[in-house]
Amino acid sequence: GREISGVKISGKRILVTSLAGSLNVLKRVTRGSFIVEKFFPGSMELGEIYSLACDTKHVITGHTLTNSAFKIWSADNFDVVKIIKEESNESIIWNIHLKYPLALICRDNECLDLYNLEAAECVKSLKHESKVLCAT
Repeated sequence: GREISGVKISGKRILVTSLAGSLNVLKRVTRGSFIVEKFFPGSMELGEIYSLACDTKHVITGHTLTNSAFKIWSADNFDVVKIIKEESNESIIWNIHLKYPLALICRDNECLDLYNLEAAECVKSLKHESKVLCAT
């Protein structure tokens, strides 16, 4: 396999993403015991996953191929709610801080973007002197 790119705890689940683009959902069975509840293989169309964020209702993965993309999932059943493909943004999405419908997007192109996920648009972009690796 490929490197793990993100790990988040969501209730009794642990979400694990990889650079191969996969999402693994581990469910707690007993104290210290987990099973793989769901596995979603990578998407050749969206590319690698570099970032992962979640709240009580949504999970978002940040993808990079030739352009960046976001996949928004339902935290309840992991149905895909929306896929947002950015046509003009070629950058790695290093980190995402989610407060749905808003998200802070940390990029390697020296930008920190405030994104409205429902409208699928960048509301504000802040330029930094180097890569933006994390924001909360």
